[in-house]
Amino acid sequence: DRVTIRPEVARSKTFGSEGTSAGQFFEKLENILLNSDPVDFSKLDLSYLQKENFDSKLEKMLADAITINSLSELRKFDQNGAVARINYNSFLEMEAICSELQIMTDVKAGVPRSSYKGVIPIRSEGHLLLICHSSGFIGEDIFKIIAKQEQEETRRREEEQLLAMEYAIAADIPSKKKFLDKE
Repeated sequence: DRVTIRPEVARSKTFGSEGTSAGQFFEKLENILLNSDPVDFSKLDLSYLQKENFDSKLEKMLADAITINSLSELRKFDQNGAVARINYNSFLEMEAICSELQIMTDVKAGVPRSSYKGVIPIRSEGHLLLICHSSGFIGEDIFKIIAKQEQEETRRREEEQLLAMEYAIAADIPSKKKFLDKE
């Protein structure tokens, strides 16, 4: 399990449109500002960042979040300090939500960009918004699960189509026989 600290403040900055990614996300990264205020982290209680504490906090936030059904609903969301949650059922839905919010839409190694355990936390319209799979599953390999579900659904549809074709062929045999008998 590889995890990283989920900061509220960016700890990185892009230095230009050239590099290993060939400027793939330069337009999204160019406006990141580094913190200019000194912070003495040795005097802060950072225990909430320990994996077990952070994971349980995330699960509680997801459970307590107010589920919204659309981004237009988010724009009307008027609950000060409340955490909102928007669910997706497929990669395409996640991509559409991220695109509408103008955040990175890609998935690397089965993990949505900037997500932690499949949950993408962002600040939008003055609220913390958690973008997550509708199953409530929290894990790095959510898209492996989605891909498996989509494969199973495709296989089920193909089987149904095959059965329907077989039934149609079987049902049509007597009419062909009658047609041939008339000739």
